[in-house]
Amino acid sequence: MIHKFLIPFLYLFCMERRKFIKNVSLGFGALPLLGNTDFVLQEALEVPADKGALMKDEKFWKKVRKQFNVDFSVINLSNAGISPMPMPVINSLQQAEIFANKTPTVNRHVQEKEIISVKGDLSKLLGCSVEELVLLRNTTEAVNTIFWGLDLAEGDEIIIAKQDYSLVYTAAEYIASKRKLSLKILDIPSMPENDQVLVDLYKNALGPKTKLLLVTHMINWTGQILPVKEICAAAKEKGVYTLVDGAQSVAHISINLHEIDCDFFAASFHKWLCGPPGTGMLYVKKSLIGKVTPIHPGLHPYSSFIDKFETYGTHSFAAQLALKEAIRFHEKISSGLIHQRLHYLNQLWREQLKDHSQIKIYTSSDIRFSAGIVLFMHSELEPSKIVQTLRKKNILVGSALWKDINGVRISPNIYTLAEEMERLALALNEL
Repeated sequence: MIHKFLIPFLYLFCMERRKFIKNVSLGFGALPLLGNTDFVLQEALEVPADKGALMKDEKFWKKVRKQFNVDFSVINLSNAGISPMPMPVINSLQQAEIFANKTPTVNRHVQEKEIISVKGDLSKLLGCSVEELVLLRNTTEAVNTIFWGLDLAEGDEIIIAKQDYSLVYTAAEYIASKRKLSLKILDIPSMPENDQVLVDLYKNALGPKTKLLLVTHMINWTGQILPVKEICAAAKEKGVYTLVDGAQSVAHISINLHEIDCDFFAASFHKWLCGPPGTGMLYVKKSLIGKVTPIHPGLHPYSSFIDKFETYGTHSFAAQLALKEAIRFHEKISSGLIHQRLHYLNQLWREQLKDHSQIKIYTSSDIRFSAGIVLFMHSELEPSKIVQTLRKKNILVGSALWKDINGVRISPNIYTLAEEMERLALALNEL
């Protein structure tokens, strides 16, 4: 006998797909759950060799937009958490899943051998060697691998900032509590437009017991870009390990890990690289691999080979292999151009709100310190109210609620058009 509790769920599964979609919405009117399932990519993206004039070329970005199968009746300006994959990446992911599913026991081993090629592409994108990269599931997992894998003893100090990502912040609190470590928490000033101010903040915090310094490359809440190279250099002078949280910076701004010269770097690929969810990475400087043990110990947890960090159970090789296409798609456009474009898009709406008496922006307008993420606060309206109001106008934005941050976060992407930022400005002026 079927339990009466299950009857509504069985009914949903038995409904015709069209009827199901028609009766369910996400607050955008009749926003379909499945998107356009009949979408067919008409042509591959062609990018001119000379990219100098592309930042404001809406014809070009409309071609980029056609590579995405998303609901364009909604203006999605909430990409900092997760971004949609372009169709070439989705196609690659689907093909890899289908191949794996044909004979999983055999074909997964075939796919596993191809992962080294993905790492090779990543190493070129990020400026490091293949022997220093491991594919994990996200930034949080990578950061925790360092927190728990380093030999941190009672009394050792970790430095973090109040503006670090919430799960990174709480992970530092947790390990400090469990291992009786000292935790020093810095407060990054709002909109600092002088690198030296930030370098001095971290440099002056270093003490005789400091063992690990974590610094966020681009702050998740405000989009502030930090001078991680100079901060890491200051820590290195004191013999302190450096861990950079690059969740928001990879594929958003140009990166060269060997130039940054950090000891560890963690990132996710479901954000600005537009890769599959559940894909991320950890970089460990080659000379330090033997000094970090994996969270999930395999046969050789004390080895000096990076693959010891990959023993975290069965996972999707298809998602990791699809990163190859995500990197190929990204490099057609380039991190440099993406940085310029996203900064330009945010400047469009910011310029129209600069004299607004009730809206205050907490992100620098200088391209050296910001790109695709901007935070603002309203003197009279709560962020949740603004989010709801904009959603009714089919504009999707995010709220940023953490510590003393209580604002609205705007984060366009490469498929966003200038006219959509104009619509955002108009909607904000109507609040």
